[in-house]
Amino acid sequence: MNNLLIEEDEIQSVRKWWDDAFLFNYMTLRSNRSLFNFTLSPNGADRTGSCANADPFVNINNVLYNQDGLKPIYRLHYMSYSSRDFTRLCQGQDINIRYRDKFLQYPFLKQPEKKQHDNHLV
Repeated sequence: MNNLLIEEDEIQSVRKWWDDAFLFNYMTLRSNRSLFNFTLSPNGADRTGSCANADPFVNINNVLYNQDGLKPIYRLHYMSYSSRDFTRLCQGQDINIRYRDKFLQYPFLKQPEKKQHDNHLV
């Protein structure tokens, strides 16, 4: 991979976009290893889904699971929501974000007294 970055001068095209996620994606795609998309697995237990606004999850004892195979969800991706929505939600406004109660657990996990309360969110 070093030869691609240095000798093939790919560093010039990736340098301005460099962050940990980009580096991981670059290394994964350039690794010449076979890749498997778990979201396309025929086995429901493999499909974890993580897009909060697209994937339906089941809440069991305050843990989210995918509907097929009930595999626990460890990370939700809120890619279609703006940071402004999350700011307003954390300030106690009633913002329509799927799984917002689960989301609100984490920003205030260690300091619950700082959570803004709203009749719709409590």
